[in-house]
Amino acid sequence: MKFLPAKFLKNTIIILFFAIISIEISPKDFNFQILDLTKEIEDLNSPKNEDHTWWVTSSEVDPVAYTKYLLTKKMEKDSPDNGWKPALVPGNPIGEKIVSVEVNSLWYLKVFYVKEIPTEDQILYLKRISDRDLTYLNGVLIGKTGEWDSDKAQGYDKSRLYKIPKESFNINAPNVLLVRVQKYFRDSVGIWGENVFLGGSQSIQRDYYISILKPMFFLICYFTVGAYFVFLFLRRRKERENLFFGFFAIGFVCYQLLRSQWRFEFSYSYYAFKKTEYAILILLFPSLYLFFRYYFVKREKKFITYLHYINLISILLQFLFFCFILFTSNIDLWNDILNQVLIPFLWPPLFISIFTLVIYNAFFLKDIDAKIMFAGWLILMGGILNDILIHLEFIRFERITEYSFFIFILSLAFILSNRFVRVHVEVEDLNLNLEKKVIHRTTELQTALTKVNQLKLSQDGDYFLTYLLLEPLSVKAVDSPNIKVEFLISQKKKFTFNKNNHEIGGDTCIAHTVSLQGRRVTIFLNADAMGKSMQGAGGVLVLNSIFESIVKRTNMVGSFADQSPQSWLVNAFIELHNVFLMFEGSMMISLNMGIIDDSAGKLIYINAEHPPIVLFRDEKASFLPFPEVNCKLGSPLMEEKIFTNSFTLADKDVLLLGSDGRDDILLPDGEINDDFDLFLAHVENAKTDLKNIHKEILKIGELYDDLSLIRIEYIRGGLHEKI
Repeated sequence: MKFLPAKFLKNTIIILFFAIISIEISPKDFNFQILDLTKEIEDLNSPKNEDHTWWVTSSEVDPVAYTKYLLTKKMEKDSPDNGWKPALVPGNPIGEKIVSVEVNSLWYLKVFYVKEIPTEDQILYLKRISDRDLTYLNGVLIGKTGEWDSDKAQGYDKSRLYKIPKESFNINAPNVLLVRVQKYFRDSVGIWGENVFLGGSQSIQRDYYISILKPMFFLICYFTVGAYFVFLFLRRRKERENLFFGFFAIGFVCYQLLRSQWRFEFSYSYYAFKKTEYAILILLFPSLYLFFRYYFVKREKKFITYLHYINLISILLQFLFFCFILFTSNIDLWNDILNQVLIPFLWPPLFISIFTLVIYNAFFLKDIDAKIMFAGWLILMGGILNDILIHLEFIRFERITEYSFFIFILSLAFILSNRFVRVHVEVEDLNLNLEKKVIHRTTELQTALTKVNQLKLSQDGDYFLTYLLLEPLSVKAVDSPNIKVEFLISQKKKFTFNKNNHEIGGDTCIAHTVSLQGRRVTIFLNADAMGKSMQGAGGVLVLNSIFESIVKRTNMVGSFADQSPQSWLVNAFIELHNVFLMFEGSMMISLNMGIIDDSAGKLIYINAEHPPIVLFRDEKASFLPFPEVNCKLGSPLMEEKIFTNSFTLADKDVLLLGSDGRDDILLPDGEINDDFDLFLAHVENAKTDLKNIHKEILKIGELYDDLSLIRIEYIRGGLHEKI
């Protein structure tokens, strides 16, 4: 018996060693999360089932030593040592009774596997931590936020983005993530409020900046609306509801800006931002209530008046809290005022009063404005209630106030603007003689209508003359037993002249049978001229005239008929291009133009920025492969070399050529179709029948542009010769 080679024994021992290690710390022993960092973003949140993947402890942990310990020692699934307890992320371990309220700092632990080495550096996206943190991966500090043991808040609402070099991960082995957290608020600590992600640098940064840029659209709208109504108040001082609405909208914009992550891009005092944020928040709801009260003040009943006097006490108290915040610097105290006084006691009466005002005017006085307000108010209250429950840590969900507020403020802006316009129009009508105005306006409309009809008749006459010029130039003169050609043209511009319906546009189709070097060939062209109606028709008129002259010259002059198909095609293309080049870019043409040898089935064609040709073979539709594309006719960017394409047709093959009208379909949702493979499905469903293809397109939506189609069927017969 031969001994096994030493190299084989060495490799076997290594494999067995790693197999033993993998058994010792396999993912199922400690609820490891297996990550695929080749994806853009991975979710690190706690799962909804009981298989927790985050642990928390209030004991002291040495991140370097403990990481080495975890990577070399088996961990029990349900009770790891060092006092670790399962925890929810995001969540508040104090509120969830996992740790004592007396705990000042704690550690989070998460162990995960990485399948493959990522293609780029990763970013750990810890959205919010209360209040400061030190974050380690495999014993290495990857990021920190805040000054440790400071008596001031450091960043409990700041998103953390910690970059991790891709070489830092253990591949197909455990990775240990340790996060040390120190609290500021007495009853809140940990990774809370929003989700945690790990992903590629580009993806995470893109999501981060989108998340802070997206609200800017809403804030610009709010500020514009608010400034507009403040301006209305300055012009009409009696309408105080405009002032309170404008103040509320602008205040909300300032509040949202102060809450956004943009403030961390500046070096200003964190406390200055937070003080302004809390102060503005206290003034928002009183201004909202005053807007509703003064909007309906002329129709309020006595009980509403008494309710208003009670609310004035609440507003006065909130103003005192506003002044208190301006002269103190204890965020913990501000937070207690918000959570223990404003939200449970002072804001509900304002909400109830607003609700009462809207309900009374909407359903008792049948005010249409109040009904619109009621719908917007319900949407806003749903968003506010959701965010309050999130703030109080009763639920874990995304904040939606910005969206509900957008709907609400638009409804109010619409109502106020409509009322202003309505009052203005009523005043003007009272100052004018309505009967004379109606008679005068009717006369003007009749005169204008007569002029429009005259212009329409003249325009249709011009269209008809252009149609008469175009009609004989769209030629189908194919005389070959091997080639069968069909056209379908549906121009966007349709008109009626002398009770007959016609259409003109920028699409055209031409096909001829000619003889080149003694062989019968079929020449075809499908083109789309730039512009709509008359402009496109003018381009087609020039194109068809020149192309027909080239065909006539080929039939009459022997030197032109002696050219090879490729030379004829290139020379014809250059001649057409030189003509349209004189338009200096104001008229360009996209096209597919080609020649088919009738007996051999050899196809040579030129594509000039036109939709690709479709081949229908064996009941399947596909695009002809890898076409070389030239610039449009008349383009100043045209290269000196003209690219041609070739393809050999089989028996019963069908070619479908079409303009971009085959893809430009206006969908029912108002969008333009961008699926260019959709035309292939139309061809297969219609079995290449042009009329049925047209019907298939119209099933999807409306034509957005001119549509032209050519169907060319090749039937092999006769001698099989090469071009």
